[in-house]
Amino acid sequence: MTSSLTNVLERHPDTGQDFGQIDVGSLRAALEQVPDPRARRGVRYPFADLLLVLVCAVFSGAKTLTMIAEWARHAAGSGQLFPAGKVPSLATIHRIAAGIDPKALDTAVNAWTRARARALARGRRPAIAVDGKEARGAKNGGGTRVFLMAALDHTTGTVIGQESIGEKTNEIPQFGALMDRLGDLSGVVVTADALHTQAGHAEDLHARGAHYVFTVKTNQPKLRKRISSQTWSTRKPGHVRREKAHGRTTVWSATAQKAQAWIDFPHAARPSA
Repeated sequence: MTSSLTNVLERHPDTGQDFGQIDVGSLRAALEQVPDPRARRGVRYPFADLLLVLVCAVFSGAKTLTMIAEWARHAAGSGQLFPAGKVPSLATIHRIAAGIDPKALDTAVNAWTRARARALARGRRPAIAVDGKEARGAKNGGGTRVFLMAALDHTTGTVIGQESIGEKTNEIPQFGALMDRLGDLSGVVVTADALHTQAGHAEDLHARGAHYVFTVKTNQPKLRKRISSQTWSTRKPGHVRREKAHGRTTVWSATAQKAQAWIDFPHAARPSA
């Protein structure tokens, strides 16, 4: 996991929200699951309250610990979190940030954002996109780059789960661990790029009651050839979308047809309407 508190939180698209838009009660309840690393003697603030300040400040746009401390003073002055004069100092925020278990914090925030995303997506078929990227500006303890595989809710664009990718591996072995983080996947559609077009992934998702939409490219040459041999040329596009940007027009089209048995990929089928 990244060693930076702000990078842990910046990866959630809730960043940049106004504080007033955040459900403080449910967020605090989620943060209570993060273990308190402090000794009991001399504790002045509840740990969940300090985490709440840190998280809300980052969600409101704070990029550094100094900005978090300034945001905390403002929040205290408005009476939103702490009474006036009871705001944690910059030194306290530094100590708390240094002692937090980043994985536990990430798990708590992911659980909260996942619950919010599912509430917003009620009435729609839930869909999750899996994508791996380098965490810009974040470094591991040895100074190496940080790579993460994230699950994003299609409806809200919210990160609802993520796994760290080690230097000596890639995303494929971590796919199952990421799915484990997401809880019940019954009826959920999981989309992923060509790297994850793996028979094992398809079997895993099917066992969880989920559906998949995978991209097939030349990393699966035989599968690609079998798919290409279907009657695509005789079918009209089922969906067409035109986008205008940077002085050019791009046309996207999609066609669906039933997957024949000889496609020979686990549980491949045409999605229902």
